[in-house]
Amino acid sequence: MTDQATTDTTTKMPQFYSDVVLLTSEKHSDWSLERDKGYQFTAKSNSVYLSTVEFRKACAEYPIVFIGSEDSVMPAALLSVKPDQNSFLLEDGTWDAKYIPAYVRRYPFIPANVGEDQLLVGLDENCDGLNQHDQGERLYTDEGEQTAYTKNIVSFLRDFQIENTKTSLFCERLIDNNLLKPMEGKVKIENQDTILLKGFFIVDYAQLKKLKPNVLTKLLKSDDLDLIFSHLRSLDQFSKLAGNINKD
Repeated sequence: MTDQATTDTTTKMPQFYSDVVLLTSEKHSDWSLERDKGYQFTAKSNSVYLSTVEFRKACAEYPIVFIGSEDSVMPAALLSVKPDQNSFLLEDGTWDAKYIPAYVRRYPFIPANVGEDQLLVGLDENCDGLNQHDQGERLYTDEGEQTAYTKNIVSFLRDFQIENTKTSLFCERLIDNNLLKPMEGKVKIENQDTILLKGFFIVDYAQLKKLKPNVLTKLLKSDDLDLIFSHLRSLDQFSKLAGNINKD
């Protein structure tokens, strides 16, 4: 479930990214980033990766599902019931929700490699906000040192990697306990055809209730139960997504 950047152009880039290179003082000493360019880069995405630490806030706005196969899944926030569409993206490029997933907020940066005592950072040079005209946040000082802004990005990405590992372990426990089931549903869109929702997994509540007390205790102590119930509550947000489609 990793999405670390790579300089190998034959490898498929992670979602949103198209031209990732390592961020270095030699190449990007005079580069800046304008953060107010908006989220147009998410326009064709109807889902985005979500780490477990985000479940509590995200469940109030997005359906949280699990994408992958029976052997390996990752959580995702659904952004639309239609493919290639983000219902939370407004025409002016702003995001129509109180909570924006970390995967979106980190763009155009991405963890490139985790070393013993440092984190290498990738940068998508196709990001609209990047410039060499001192517009926005400088990435390096005139002395070639990381600015406070870049240091905060590195810290954010390091935390992202830590949470990514925790999320992977949580998903493994769901699979080990046979708690996931494929979901299929239908959404009726006003004056349009019915959309069939499929291709993802949700927690099987009936199976959850069948678990032995000692297993449930472990899930409780590890906070997995809290995550599971946040996920189940989030499924109520499907009606919100359908409503957004009906307004189009």
